Amino acid sequence: MDWTSEDRGAFSPTCEALYLAVDDLETVHERAMDAGAQVTSSIEVRPWGERSFYCLDPDGNHLCFVDGETLFLGHGAYWA
Repeated sequence: MDWTSEDRGAFSPTCEALYLAVDDLETVHERAMDAGAQVTSSIEVRPWGERSFYCLDPDGNHLCFVDGETLFLGHGAYWA
């Protein structure tokens, strides 16, 4: 979206991360970098078992891309 073509008004970046499951995490990471995302966490295996990375899109929205093969859905967690 080209924000310079119109008034943004009251729009602002999301404060929480939007999680997206993907099939090829490395390719998505590379595409995010090429698109101007600011990576805030490299690809890592999280303590709950997910492989993911966090970034900010060009508008400052918080995104988390998760390897779909490691997507944690809460099964086996103490709160599930």
